[in-house]
Amino acid sequence: CRFFNTPNGCVYGPKCTSAHVYYPTPTCTTALLQNETDVREYDVIPAKEALQIAYHVNFQIEITNKSDSSSPNINQDYAHFCNITMLDSINKTKQWHTAAWLCPKENVIYYAYGGRYGQVSLQGIYWYPSEKDAKLAVSAVVLQSFEERGLIVGEWKKKVKKKAKKA
Repeated sequence: CRFFNTPNGCVYGPKCTSAHVYYPTPTCTTALLQNETDVREYDVIPAKEALQIAYHVNFQIEITNKSDSSSPNINQDYAHFCNITMLDSINKTKQWHTAAWLCPKENVIYYAYGGRYGQVSLQGIYWYPSEKDAKLAVSAVVLQSFEERGLIVGEWKKKVKKKAKKA
């Protein structure tokens, strides 16, 4: 929708027939762009259950993922994951993951951006070494968007000590 990202937004909201895609704002980008070259000692990532809590509190929607209890609580009906095999100069092949989230309430599409271990492709898509990292990255984008709009998100950021780089 060409009106969604304008100051007045789309007048049709979730009932719009066009796709609404969230683009991270400069504030969101600063909060989410953390990678292994970052000088900070800690990575800030969302708590595993933060997205589930935010949807419950703000929209009274229960988000669960019964198919994979080890991953963040993202309902498979609303999460779309893409896997791609990319050539790695050392391993020759390596599985990389990215994620997108379709909000069940607002009908907005969020893409994984920045986050822990994120590597950006020439096309501007962020890829992650695991599905879990991709899900956490897209969760962070959704939660940052909620926070910017004044929705209740609670304490969703947790500090994780960065791993030492290999020489």
